[in-house]
Amino acid sequence: MKTKGQIDMFGLVIIVILIVMIGLFSLFFISRGQIDEREEYYSYKANNFANALSKYSRGNLNFKEMVLECCTGSRCEDLLDFVEDNFAYVDEPVSFEIECANSDYSGSRGSCSSGIASESIILQSGDLIRVNLCRK
Repeated sequence: MKTKGQIDMFGLVIIVILIVMIGLFSLFFISRGQIDEREEYYSYKANNFANALSKYSRGNLNFKEMVLECCTGSRCEDLLDFVEDNFAYVDEPVSFEIECANSDYSGSRGSCSSGIASESIILQSGDLIRVNLCRK
């Protein structure tokens, strides 16, 4: 009779160990998925902000023309100030980068040097813009 109780107890210990291991594996995979979802969220947000900037137009003010003027050697500060003013619409720290195709000029503005970057948007003039978004 004594050995039957020991065998039952041994079986219960094995079941508890299996339950703990399954719980640890599921916790690992659940937390890994949340990290990917947050990165995907920030990636969408950075891409949306970059697209919104590139499509901005009001009256005589057109973002693409501002980039073109900057890359031809004038009004870069106006462009970067305009972009920085729009950082207020994003909750996270943001930086903006511009690389001109026809000149050596490249500029940036913002407090997020590394983070999740938007896709590079290449304008008709060949100039490139990109937005980096840092997590809070």
